[in-house]
Amino acid sequence: MKKTSNRLKRAQGQLAAVVRMGDDGGDCADVVTQFAAIPKALDRDRSQ
Repeated sequence: MKKTSNRLKRAQGQLAAVVRMGDDGGDCADVVTQFAAIPKALDRDRSQ
C-alpha cells in the first residue's frame, strides 16, 4: 500500500504543478508535458 500512496502523492504533486503553471501563464508545451506525466505515474503503479 505504501507504493500506491507514494504514486498518488506524486500524481497529486504533478497536478498541483500543472495548476500552478496554468495560473502563472506557463508555457503551453510544459503544461502539456506535466499533465501527461500524471496518468503515467498512476499506470506505473498498476504494472507493479
